[in-house]
Amino acid sequence: MPIKSFNIANLKKIREASCDSVPKFMVIAGPNGVGKSTLLYELRRFSDKVKGTGRILYAGPHRAWRRRTIKASWLWGPERDFSSILTSESIPGVEGLHLSDPARRPDSTDETPGFVKYSLAQIETRRQNVIVSEIDRNDLKYPDGYAADVYKPLKDMIEWLLPQMRFTGIDLRNRDNVRCLLRVEGVSEPIDIDDLSSGEKEVIALLMPLIERETNAVLRRMEKGKSPELETVPDTVMVIDEPDLHIHSLLQKRMVDYMRKRAYEDNVQFIIATHSPVIINEANSEELFVLIERSVAGNGNQLRRVLTSQEKLDLYKKVCGDVAILTLGRPIVFVEGKGPEEKRKSPSDQRILELLWENAKEFTFIPMGGREEVEKAAIIINQIITEKLVGLPVFAIVDRDLEISANASSSILTWEFCTIENALLDPLSIMEALEPYREKAGISSKEEVENELIEICKELAKDEIRKRVENALPSFNLNFKEENIDKLIEERDSGVATLSKYFTDQNENEKLREKVEGIEKEVGAMIRDKTAFTKFNGKAILGRFHQKRVLDRNIGMNFEAFCYDIAERIAKGHRTPESIKRVLTSIKEHIKNETQIK
Repeated sequence: MPIKSFNIANLKKIREASCDSVPKFMVIAGPNGVGKSTLLYELRRFSDKVKGTGRILYAGPHRAWRRRTIKASWLWGPERDFSSILTSESIPGVEGLHLSDPARRPDSTDETPGFVKYSLAQIETRRQNVIVSEIDRNDLKYPDGYAADVYKPLKDMIEWLLPQMRFTGIDLRNRDNVRCLLRVEGVSEPIDIDDLSSGEKEVIALLMPLIERETNAVLRRMEKGKSPELETVPDTVMVIDEPDLHIHSLLQKRMVDYMRKRAYEDNVQFIIATHSPVIINEANSEELFVLIERSVAGNGNQLRRVLTSQEKLDLYKKVCGDVAILTLGRPIVFVEGKGPEEKRKSPSDQRILELLWENAKEFTFIPMGGREEVEKAAIIINQIITEKLVGLPVFAIVDRDLEISANASSSILTWEFCTIENALLDPLSIMEALEPYREKAGISSKEEVENELIEICKELAKDEIRKRVENALPSFNLNFKEENIDKLIEERDSGVATLSKYFTDQNENEKLREKVEGIEKEVGAMIRDKTAFTKFNGKAILGRFHQKRVLDRNIGMNFEAFCYDIAERIAKGHRTPESIKRVLTSIKEHIKNETQIK
């Protein structure tokens, strides 16, 4: 049985990281600096802390595949298979291959991948010896007609993960430079394995132990006959720190599928640590764990399943789209904003917030669409997902564009702004952003900027009045519940009559007129006292200013860059709105006081 359980305690940043039932495919995520590499390095051998059987193969986080020239004469020395190197704490000496630092630690460069070519060359030497020996014993004839293809495991893996290439064999003709040849799509001649891309070599190196053990099983059968006991292969545990290095996202997905298939169909176990969102999102609820800060875990276990059921995991993916954010160790905040496709043409709320206040980098902001979508997402997640992880419960921050619901959840907070761009309507910072283009922009003082913004607010006044009037009007819904046609008509006429009365009744008309006049006065007062900079649509105000003073004057600065420049200047001038600091600080305090993991 591979690793069944482990309990690592009091080791560097780890107070306790334990798992009573280790899955066959285990993904460990978490923020930088929590001890993931420390944990994996400790799992490299069985002990009183790590229970199980078989062989544990360890691949560190700083792997390097260096080009090496291999001479055929070196292959006749003691056989060194690739797997045995991965079980060692240091790389053993091999003739012709010398290393300045053979140690295999998380903080050193792991030169093991450079031995893949050497191992394949040894396999070829052994293959040729076995075939020749069999032919010699059978009067120059191979007994079965054809020798077994010892490279089939390698070819199958390449076909699954790297279909653009094909393994063709080991070339021993130049005894001073043994080559491992592959045909690659688009390349006319076979190339040596050293000439593959970093990602392609990485995949082969990571999975070489599985290829090697299958190849060795074939060679043993060729050497000693087909005895049942030769089919028994020992349990293998592969502990891999950051398997995603140099590997494209699509190839990462293929690699996860391959590993999972091998894990659940064979006596192989994978335990990997990663920051890759692709790998994290490919893991299921049984496989996905997070290592959290010891300060957050208190006296408890720092290693936890992210979500305790597949239903919860699927729900989170459906609502948020990305499970990886749950492993960042940061509070999760839903905000109003556009999705990834729409965001490409507009500034990111998260980036603006991070520029406005450095501490905003401690949060993960997720744009969820409009106000209704933001509130709904926060309520759904917090009602159904109750795990005690950093980031849960989630919070939502909505723009204070109109009224705040009296029944709003305590996890739903508001800025004092209509949009986050309102926080950028600081005349001094805008003037500083335009300072290099003073003559072109026609702006020479913060007072001129302020006056321009006020004029834009006047231009937008009608839109603001209309929005507030629409919000003030009553809402009528005709919910047809009857099945009889006559009853339906009666219900329709009653609803229409009620709506008609509202607009034709003299008293109602007077009330409506008073409301509109009150809104007009309110909007006018906002412009006069400059609270319009907070209560009007800030994106519209700043967008129109940018059009008039930047684009129309042929200044090469798009709206996104303009916003980011202003945000940086606000922060440098210590003019960040206090409401931003207050809202975000309240979230951190809530998490610290109410949801700290015990």
